[in-house]
Amino acid sequence: MTCAFLVFTQKIKKSETNEKTNQISIPSYVSGVVPHHLLADSIIENFFQELEKVESIEQIVLLSPDHFNQFSLYGNQPISDRIALKEDHGITNILSYLEKYFPNAKVSSFLIPAKFSLEDAKIFTEKLNNSLPSSSFILASVDFSHYLPKNIADFHDEKSIRVLLNFEEQQFSNIEVDCPQCLYIVRYFAKIKEKEKPFIIAHKNSQDFSSDKNLQSTTSYFSVLFGGKDNSRGATINENYDAKTFIFTGDLMFDRGIENQIKKNSVFYPFKEIENVLRGVDYVIGNLEGPIVNNPIDYGKTSLTFNFDKSIISGLKFGHFNLLSLANNHSLNAGETGLKETKEILKEVGINYFGDPINCDEKDIFFGEDFILVGINQTFPSNCSEKNLEELIKNLKNKNLEKLLFIFIHWGEEYSQIANDFQKSLAHHLIDSGADLIIGSHPHVIQEIEKYNNKYIVYSLGNFIFDQNFSKETSEGLILKVAIKDKKISEIEPIKIGFTKTYQPYRILEVIP
Repeated sequence: MTCAFLVFTQKIKKSETNEKTNQISIPSYVSGVVPHHLLADSIIENFFQELEKVESIEQIVLLSPDHFNQFSLYGNQPISDRIALKEDHGITNILSYLEKYFPNAKVSSFLIPAKFSLEDAKIFTEKLNNSLPSSSFILASVDFSHYLPKNIADFHDEKSIRVLLNFEEQQFSNIEVDCPQCLYIVRYFAKIKEKEKPFIIAHKNSQDFSSDKNLQSTTSYFSVLFGGKDNSRGATINENYDAKTFIFTGDLMFDRGIENQIKKNSVFYPFKEIENVLRGVDYVIGNLEGPIVNNPIDYGKTSLTFNFDKSIISGLKFGHFNLLSLANNHSLNAGETGLKETKEILKEVGINYFGDPINCDEKDIFFGEDFILVGINQTFPSNCSEKNLEELIKNLKNKNLEKLLFIFIHWGEEYSQIANDFQKSLAHHLIDSGADLIIGSHPHVIQEIEKYNNKYIVYSLGNFIFDQNFSKETSEGLILKVAIKDKKISEIEPIKIGFTKTYQPYRILEVIP
């Protein structure tokens, strides 16, 4: 393994008043997840009360995130000599429960540093499997989404829980938990032992334990055991947790004032205040309002012609963007050569793109596993007629009846807060042709949201990264949360965000009803 971790082994002191009697003999659980915030004491108690029903556990391996980066304090000293983990609440908060419920078990505790890779976690799990006695249990002391309002934390949990239960190995690196490696170890161990059936204890949020129902910073708790009887007590994998999650943002522009802020600070600067909102989502999608080129030209502070240095790719990756629309009126600001460079640069780093500034045909469409994403530019008067668009959408829907069809469209009048008649007419025709959701950009301000034939039309998300702080309207925008489940849109929620004076999207203002 390329990384090490802190380890501390002890024998739990036997508690005379808590010795187990009348054990119920059921097949043993082999691994599980429990929170370590004592606010969630009821969840932790329920977890151990259920786990206590197993016939016997000889050894428990307790995993926790290295909250305070203690590993970095020890360099290459022998890990067996380190006892610093006794200062970490991910360990100490759980040890008292182990003493209460499993006083005779041997406990080995590990702090897992952030740099511990998933490949390290895989090797570690296999070594545990080869060395532990058969009556062993691996326990991950892990909290889920952090420092977010409950509605966003719950949204992040949709993916985190799905990835854990379904063991989506490649997705563990992009879930919103404080130790994805710990979850990987627990889940992989269950797979090795062929004890993958989950028994879900609870899924709650710290706001559930508070009288304040408008907390802006919360923590999520999900607790589960793997193994047990193959009966109705366990949840069926894929039964309840299979939602795919999306966040759509408005226009992304990295020239002029944004470029100046990047030069003063870093390429990560535009996303720093909102990165945690975008983290742990399957698809983060925005409109790239200009080309990314190898040798950008400085067009001046007030120019309406844009081109972006390819260093912004690091910022986009930091912001978790993995799908970008090129269907807008600025993608050709560096000509066809610039558009080609943009596609090549995005492809090199694994960011997908869709849409074209001129054309509207199937070669510019993104096909997901259970959705289709169409990018349309309607700011040029001569391209993509309404008739052609209707035919495109009808053909796509007819050939992909099992997939949801999303349209990300660039249209409308700049700075108008009300969608015009053309937008409304086109939107209705596209819904009638088979579109399931329409999301707009270009006006640089928020426009209304309409429900038509039971489908949503978000006429304009407004800005996301842009240097337009000259009005209140251009200094606010929307992000759109979307979840799909069972081939249907199971959740859609627009959230208004604000911007700092130096153009950073930085906080949640309100949820739009």
